[in-house]
Amino acid sequence: LDWFFSLSYDEHRKILEEKAKNETEFVVDCPENGYTATFDNGTLTLFAISGCATVESLKEKLSKQRRDKIKTIILGDGITHVTKKAFQDYDLEEVKIGKDVCVFDAEGLFGDHNIHKITVDNENKHFIVKDGILYSSDLEKIVKFPPKQEKEYYDIPSHVKTIGKFAFADTRCLQCIKVGNNVSMIEEGAFACFFDLRHIYIDKDVDIADYMIFFTYDELR
Repeated sequence: LDWFFSLSYDEHRKILEEKAKNETEFVVDCPENGYTATFDNGTLTLFAISGCATVESLKEKLSKQRRDKIKTIILGDGITHVTKKAFQDYDLEEVKIGKDVCVFDAEGLFGDHNIHKITVDNENKHFIVKDGILYSSDLEKIVKFPPKQEKEYYDIPSHVKTIGKFAFADTRCLQCIKVGNNVSMIEEGAFACFFDLRHIYIDKDVDIADYMIFFTYDELR
């Protein structure tokens, strides 16, 4: 190992980056949070070691090279809670929500611009996917609109009463959203960081949280 310790910082970094680039499998243990994550060819599967577990940020345990390789997240057995920093700024394309998930903070996907598909296990009693969009099981709350879903115009369905935190954050294609009087609440950050949004029509009776929109890449008009 003498040759390794004789290398410069840049040489060390290059070797480690190359190793991460060529990885197809690895395991990340998070015993402090009660779960383990296994990576296999683009998919990171999380499952509780015993009982139930909450997913918090994995950034301190995953290099950027590893994070960039993760395209699909599977929230497996025993994963019950997903926090607001869980998977921020990954390069995800798909999220699979397992049967045990009961709390899902959509802010946990903030910065994941390329998500085009979200699915929910048929046994999950708290969430459901309809027309590709993640809702609460009663369909009264929009939890997450996949950012890469190819819709330019969207009318909030009549069964929706709440637009959740960061529900439409990072959406790539939407240009116009209509929010009718069936909606009674728009939560914080619901329309954060829009790319192509031009118009939001909101009924005057809707209760709007502070910072509903953080910023857009062009001025709303």
